[in-house]
Amino acid sequence: MSYVINGIRNFKVVNLMDYSDEWGVKFNNDEDWISTDWNLDAVTLVRETIKKYAPNVDFFDVLPSFGEFDLGQSMDELTAMWFKKSIPNPAKCLEIFNKNSILSKAKAEEQKAYSKLLWLYENWSKGFSIFFSY
Repeated sequence: MSYVINGIRNFKVVNLMDYSDEWGVKFNNDEDWISTDWNLDAVTLVRETIKKYAPNVDFFDVLPSFGEFDLGQSMDELTAMWFKKSIPNPAKCLEIFNKNSILSKAKAEEQKAYSKLLWLYENWSKGFSIFFSY
């Protein structure tokens, strides 16, 4: 199974047309939406590593799953408002990683997870809110 890891920043959740119930995500620039694919093993490894080094942190607070959510598709207002309030704050994710020294511990002990964790960290540092879907 493959997962799409999305990173977004500088975005607005807007009504696409004043007279319709079609909502969507608008970006300032094309560079404000990044994505990559991870397999199930990679997602599981990242989840287990975060749990190991930050046992009091819910993995889905750091990297939430939005199921079959597709940023390129329109959505109804209820879904749009849910998305807007559910997207994680990158500063909070960085704080969790820093407070628990997740990167340094993973670099020393979890080489397979390190590159994925580093990708998350670097993109949170660039202001991206990150989530995954399938």
